[in-house]
Amino acid sequence: MKIKAIRIKNNLSISDRYEREVKASIIILALFCASMIIGAGVFRINNTDTFDNIFNVLIKTKSDTTTIKLFINSLLINGILLFITFFCGLSCLGLPVISVIPVLQGLGYGMIAGFLIKNYSYNGMGYDLLTVFPEGLITVTITVLSCCTAVISTFDTLSVTLAKQPADANRIIHYIKKYLILLVITIISALVDSLFTKAFSHLFIF
Repeated sequence: MKIKAIRIKNNLSISDRYEREVKASIIILALFCASMIIGAGVFRINNTDTFDNIFNVLIKTKSDTTTIKLFINSLLINGILLFITFFCGLSCLGLPVISVIPVLQGLGYGMIAGFLIKNYSYNGMGYDLLTVFPEGLITVTITVLSCCTAVISTFDTLSVTLAKQPADANRIIHYIKKYLILLVITIISALVDSLFTKAFSHLFIF
């Protein structure tokens, strides 16, 4: 008896550019995750008194700040990071700066989560899930996408500089369009941050 098998053709491969985007995204996400783990583990070996004071001041400031100010502050912080990656992507020497951004962001989120869970247990975990995580999820997605786009643009710019490929104006236009979309998502992220912080921060006492 003969059994017919389906053979997958080898020529159904992804494009080189898409492959570069996937590899860059994996590396950037790995940098963020590794940094977050390191940041969360900081409080296992260090005294947290200084950070405790800073955190309490931050919580009080957020509770007393209006929703509009929270939105503006969040938008400024995330917007600055977005513009940094944008301009670094236009330079053939921007890779070191782009690589640092997910590392610093991972350390920040990791330290906050580690501090809250270690010092305030379930209360801290609830605060992190309701006020930090929703905005953080969007922000990390923006970081991965923006850094990935900037890294690829950096290598393309370097190739043009070394005359390995011709300059293409459409590439810059496409690059700007991507960042305009990311800017819109950044605005949404700031809105989510301000609304969730104002809605849930008063439920927790530290």
